[in-house]
Parts: sequence; C-alpha cells; structure tokens
Amino acid sequence: MNRLPLLLLMLLVSTGIPLTTAAQDADVEQGRYDAAVAFANLLLVDQDFVAAAAQASEEVAEQMTAEVLEQATGQVLGQTGALHSLEPKDQGMIEGYHAVVLTGEFDIGTLDVTVVMGDDNSVAGISVRQPT
Repeated sequence: MNRLPLLLLMLLVSTGIPLTTAAQDADVEQGRYDAAVAFANLLLVDQDFVAAAAQASEEVAEQMTAEVLEQATGQVLGQTGALHSLEPKDQGMIEGYHAVVLTGEFDIGTLDVTVVMGDDNSVAGISVRQPT
C-alpha cells in the first residue's frame, strides 16, 4: 500500500499550507480583474471620485481623496482622451500588493492601466502608462 500521498496531505494540513484548487485560484484571479475593471471605470469613465476614494486601502486613504483623484484623473484624461474599453492583461505582486494590469483603449491608443490592490481588493494605487 502506498502511503506517500496520504503522508504528504497530512504534512500539508499540519503545516498550515492552504489547500486550494486551480478553480479557486482562477476565481480569485477573476475577482481581482473584475474589481480592478470596476475601479478603473469608476475613476476614468464614470468619474465618480467619491465612490472611487471609498475603495482606497487604509494605508493610502488619507492621500487618495476624491479631490486628489479628480485632479489626477483630469490630468490623465487630458493627455489620453476618453477610455473606451478595458481588458485583462496580467497580474503580479508589487511589495506585497496585487498589481492587476489591464489593456485600455483610449482616444490616443492602447495603454496599460495598472490597479494596485490589497488582498481584500481595496485599492492602493492606479497608473496609466505605455504598454510593456
């Protein structure tokens, strides 16, 4: 009888390593994409700065006010023109935060929109740049 798989499972459970499935990971990843798209649309399309500021993580809430978001969004849209669409591109980690990269179609062309989020999908930042 082969006890190695059972032993490995017991070791993983006893060490606290989370047991997740690929489907659970995909759901979490899709949830981050959805949250990032919703935030970018709030900011760059709807221009609902109060609702966008309410999604700020605790660490940046004092700096990411509705007024700051309104000013920054005005500067960005003044250079890029209107945002027409967003599509998921990539995800990664930056200094303990999740960086969700979206491909945005603006009046001037295609740009990367990166939304930086905590584990709870609260927003720590956003940037709009040339694609990498």
